Amino acid sequence: MKVKTRRFAVCALACAMTAAAGALLPLGAERASAAEVQTSAAEEVQAAAVEANEPRALLAYLTIELEGGNGEVWATAKNVFTLLPGTVEVQIELYSSTQLPSSYEEMTLERRIYKGDLNQGKELVARASTDGEQRFWMARMTSNVDGSGKQDKLVGPMLFDGNGNLVESWEN
Repeated sequence: MKVKTRRFAVCALACAMTAAAGALLPLGAERASAAEVQTSAAEEVQAAAVEANEPRALLAYLTIELEGGNGEVWATAKNVFTLLPGTVEVQIELYSSTQLPSSYEEMTLERRIYKGDLNQGKELVARASTDGEQRFWMARMTSNVDGSGKQDKLVGPMLFDGNGNLVESWEN
């Protein structure tokens, strides 16, 4: 068999197989256009790429501290360690009250700070002025590691004077 005849035979066989495959479709079935097939394939590749690149941190060790000085009180959240790369959402809320509270819910929210991804070794600080008044302060940190669910940590109550110096602590 010559080369031209072989090529023709392979092409004819491919056409016959395509036609036979099309004949196997049920009567009401629609055939997808080439553009639809390409779009569908592109969407599958993109979805697989997104899934493969999703952060997968197993855990994160976060700390929160409440401190004061120079007429201010501040809460510091720190991502001390994250096992495997991931997204660590952190929100800090700083509360104050003139009366000793049993919960942060009985206090006034002074400051709220949010970070969508607090990287390992980094800190997030929420500051508020004492306005020269002695008050009780609490800090609340809400974190979410790779969408695994929110976790809360509380610090306080602590009594700071008008200069931001710690007077007494009833830390939880």
